[in-house]
Amino acid sequence: MSRWKASTALIVLLLLIISGLASGQEVYEVQYSVVSGGRDALIHLLILTYVPYCPPLSGIDCANATMGEVLGGDEYLLYFNGSRLYLLNFTPALKTPYQTYNGAVFINGSWYINITAYPQNASPDESIRAVYYFNPRRFCVEKTNLTWSELPHGKPVDEIDGWRIELQSSSFEKWGYANVSDVWVTMSRDALKWSPGPTEVVNSSRFPIYFILRRGNRVRNVTLVYLNLNITRPDFRVPPNTSVPGYWFPRDVKIVNVTVCNSAGLHVKFPVTGLRVIKAYPGGEGVLLVVGYEVLSPGMCPGNPFNCTLVPDMVSSYLFYVSSSGPYFLGAYPEEPVVKFENGLWRLKLRLWNGSVENATFNPTCLNDSNVSPVEVPKVPIEWTSVKVGNFTVSYPAEFLGYSWGCNCTLEIQNRKILRVLPYVPFAVGVNGKFYPLFEPARVTSQPVPPKVSLSFGSLASTAPGETKTKTICGPGLVTLLAVTAVALRRLRDTAE
Repeated sequence: MSRWKASTALIVLLLLIISGLASGQEVYEVQYSVVSGGRDALIHLLILTYVPYCPPLSGIDCANATMGEVLGGDEYLLYFNGSRLYLLNFTPALKTPYQTYNGAVFINGSWYINITAYPQNASPDESIRAVYYFNPRRFCVEKTNLTWSELPHGKPVDEIDGWRIELQSSSFEKWGYANVSDVWVTMSRDALKWSPGPTEVVNSSRFPIYFILRRGNRVRNVTLVYLNLNITRPDFRVPPNTSVPGYWFPRDVKIVNVTVCNSAGLHVKFPVTGLRVIKAYPGGEGVLLVVGYEVLSPGMCPGNPFNCTLVPDMVSSYLFYVSSSGPYFLGAYPEEPVVKFENGLWRLKLRLWNGSVENATFNPTCLNDSNVSPVEVPKVPIEWTSVKVGNFTVSYPAEFLGYSWGCNCTLEIQNRKILRVLPYVPFAVGVNGKFYPLFEPARVTSQPVPPKVSLSFGSLASTAPGETKTKTICGPGLVTLLAVTAVALRRLRDTAE
């Protein structure tokens, strides 16, 4: 419940005592907005009661008033899972019954809510505004380090699980990033003289506020609340025998307490794939990126794994070449290579998985088009680094990012600990503003997306440790990783399952 009730209680009592308002003269304004995630939705509900503006000593007769003012109001946030409504009580999580809900958005499978909390016995200047991750499966929230302006707006979704959303009325306003329905009702024609909005006169005190779901010729009516224009509200402290308009929720609406998520609430499961660009080498018409690839698990520590130091189970270096046409995958190696660009060629000193060392030459002029499709990267607060080569600029994440198959999210990792959880951001490379993914998400480990440009490893079986060979890398091919890598990944999957 919002702070409306607390901030207007004294005004309500004064108006009711001094003005002597008659029952049935009030006007209800009900605003709601359905923010859909495609399969579910958050509904913001604001219920305001207006009375004629005729304060004492003003000389204005209430019967002849031409203006209205807010008597009181309440604000709610509901969750709709496609079949049932839940009324969300954020008091357990925010430690105060007074909140306002500034917006909600659904990003890459996750809900984010912008909430202002008002601590009890505090002034409005002491309010706390933050963006919270909301987990509807556990009905819990987790405070993020995001600001509302940093979240991508996206395009509002106008359907839920294939059913098109139709609002009860239209409005020019928006809440979050969705349209708002604005309903004004009264039982008194006299109220039309002073009502601030386009008010409808209704015959019955029982008036439903709803939205419609439509699929072809099938229609579903989802009632949010029933207005009752002539019933005394038992939850509002008013003088005896004074009638205040009331409302109630449908019987099947379930009230749930929203708590603070723990680590399991974020569904981060281990191991986590950690990625970071270790070095970028510009040369010629492209950039060679060395990406550190780590499979991380929590160390031996009790309690929340987010407080644990993460331990790498496997460490390797992935090589990518980025040109104006996109990225190419050059292979995975157990150690960071030595890289030089000389006379238009890349010369690499590579340590292989069997312990041998290979001197390789890479000629980028023989590459075909990358054929990697660009992806959309949300505007979230991660740092990007750029390097210019030729007539284009290459950008890549500057931070150590982690990915877990347990959550559709991105983990920012610092000092071997998870610093914060962000909306999902693909580990991608930008070429003049177009972003291409370097890895695709997998259940335990991530796999490279670009086409493979690789060495032929068949002749290395008899190579003794420490012995070096020289080969030329040229042309894309579909070459699998070394057997030792496959065995390591398989062992990780078996452990995780």
